[in-house]
Amino acid sequence: MSKKRKTIIATGLFVAFMACIGFLYWNNARIFDVGKTTVGTLSTHGDSFRWKYKVNGWQHFGSMGVRGHRYLYPGEKYIVYYDSSNPHRSMIDLLHPVIDTPAFDQTISLPCHEKLEKGSELISFSYVVSGVVYHRSHQVLCTKKFFGNGLTYKVLYNKIEPRIAYIDITTAVEME
Repeated sequence: MSKKRKTIIATGLFVAFMACIGFLYWNNARIFDVGKTTVGTLSTHGDSFRWKYKVNGWQHFGSMGVRGHRYLYPGEKYIVYYDSSNPHRSMIDLLHPVIDTPAFDQTISLPCHEKLEKGSELISFSYVVSGVVYHRSHQVLCTKKFFGNGLTYKVLYNKIEPRIAYIDITTAVEME
């Protein structure tokens, strides 16, 4: 086989591979646009995690490998988008936690020193519950520049598992 023919075959295979990846990405991203929603509960965490959710009484599972998201804890709840014609296809929305109000209480963060730009970002913060200092990170959606230097914020934390907490960046309070 000539070198030119091998190059053409390799290029064709590469283009086909990229087309498949693009289709899978488009198909999964489409779930966010046209899918239905339900609540999913994280069941594992680490370099990859799983979530479970119910559709029409049937239990389904989704999974995703997410490097650097070790801040996720089993039991956390998030909005899950699923394909109504194929409910086992789903995507979890880490920007939208589901806060079961009776299970949560609130406290104030320790002064923050985050600088966030527009878009979704990972925010880290500390807070105190029953004399214990917890450190937490989670994704937030910023619609404007946000400077947290020395400001405190409302934090909602799970009463049973205080490591599960969410900061409300719209509630800035200056320390006196």
